[in-house]
This record gives sequence, C-alpha cells and structure tokens, in this order.
Amino acid sequence: MRTSADRFAALLCLLCLVVEVQCDCTQTSIDIIGGSYTLTKNLEKGSLLVYHCPEGQYPYPTLTRLCQANGSWGPLPKKRPAQMCKRVTCPDPFVLENGNVSPAQENYFVGDETTYECYSGYTMRGSSSRICLPNGKWNGSTPICSRDSG
Repeated sequence: MRTSADRFAALLCLLCLVVEVQCDCTQTSIDIIGGSYTLTKNLEKGSLLVYHCPEGQYPYPTLTRLCQANGSWGPLPKKRPAQMCKRVTCPDPFVLENGNVSPAQENYFVGDETTYECYSGYTMRGSSSRICLPNGKWNGSTPICSRDSG
C-alpha cells in the first residue's frame, strides 16, 4: 500500500523526468533484509549506495546502486527481487576416490566442515577435513587415499 510520502516521491520523480531538473534520490525501497548500506554522497545525484552483509553472506541481487539525475536508483530491473543478504555456499566437496566424504548434505555454508576417511587398506595423504570459507571455496585441497604398500 502506497503512503502519501511514496506518492509525493513518485510525483517528484515524474516532475524530474518532464522538466529535466536534477533531483535527489529518496530512501524509499533501498533497504536490505539482513544487512545495511552506506551512501557516498547522502541522497545526492551521483551518490553510490553500497550494500553490506554479515560475514558468510553477500548482497543479492546487487552490491551497489547509483543515484541517477532523475532521482531514481539504478540499476532497477523490471522484476527486481527484494534486496537481501544471502548465505555464501561452497560447492559439493569432491568425491574422494577410495574413501568417503561426510556429512553428505544438499548445501554447504560458510563454517561447515567436511571430513574425509579412506577405505580399509588405504592411507590418507593430506588433511582429513576441510572448511567452507567466506569466499565460497574450501580451505586446503582434497586429500588422496593411496593403497597401503606391503
């Protein structure tokens, strides 16, 4: 439901388009669910809006928006989902040849740990566990299970 402030802001923006005057942007529809934002020049034309999220999350669908001369924030796609912080995920850990990876789960988020174990008769070379990092990658490298000699 539109408030009178929203209607006024929309009318002001229309005036900016018709008269080609420069308008400041408004704080309408710039919030982010689960995060915060900063502005480089308050609400003035040319101000860059930068979204921030807690560690292990990222701004979605966009990291930044720009206050345009007509008083609107760009980019603004037609069907723009609500701005929110989404959790960073790591890809499925590699299959361990001659061993198992646990736990098996649908998604791996920052801080999740996988454990590697070699089958009987095989020895592990490398770390027996890996952790999902804030950059969406696993730390270290996948260990190798090599056949015991003897």
